Amino acid sequence: MLSEENISDLVIYMKLPRYIAFADQVCCPETLPARINRLYQLGVPAVRLRVPEASDRQKLDWLQKIKKPAGSLLLVSDRPDLARLSSADGVHLTAGGLDAFSVRRLLNDSFLVGASTHSLTEVRNAASLGLDYVIFSPIFPTPSKPDLKEKDCHGLEGLQQAAEATSLPVYALGEITAERIPACLQAGAYGAAGISALFAPTDPTKNWKKIKSALNEL
Repeated sequence: MLSEENISDLVIYMKLPRYIAFADQVCCPETLPARINRLYQLGVPAVRLRVPEASDRQKLDWLQKIKKPAGSLLLVSDRPDLARLSSADGVHLTAGGLDAFSVRRLLNDSFLVGASTHSLTEVRNAASLGLDYVIFSPIFPTPSKPDLKEKDCHGLEGLQQAAEATSLPVYALGEITAERIPACLQAGAYGAAGISALFAPTDPTKNWKKIKSALNEL
């Protein structure tokens, strides 16, 4: 018989998709709401609104223009107040965000709370903070961060160590192409996250088909 804790974990796993697209206005050739709505139409299951350069008014305006289909997820970076004022399903914490306990006090249990982690210590601490999932990065060097060298990345070995260090779902981030997704999943990742793959191209359809195919190899 499942304990209450195990039942709770099972419910979280049932909510979580295998891929989260990180919205980035800098590399996007169209407005964010237009691109996000387009991705939802293609079947992308989850999007995180990641726009630290935007004002609160701009973020709320974008959130109100996003047409989220039933069953898909929308996450907001660091701002539980904006999540409550919109159709968002949860909050994703960055290093400079509020701690998870503070966020939990502002949201009901139906909201997801995840966080970015960059070390095994942060991954191990995540479970005690009441998080639902973690993003672990960087796995591979990425063109968006030219100063980031391969020696500074965790690689598949580091990803495996992170997955083994926590019972939480771990998403791999950092140049996770469709071709690399199977290896990340084999290393223990629950899923993958990405920025440029779906927000940089003029047409993201081809890239999403490749990502979806790689995820379907589970």
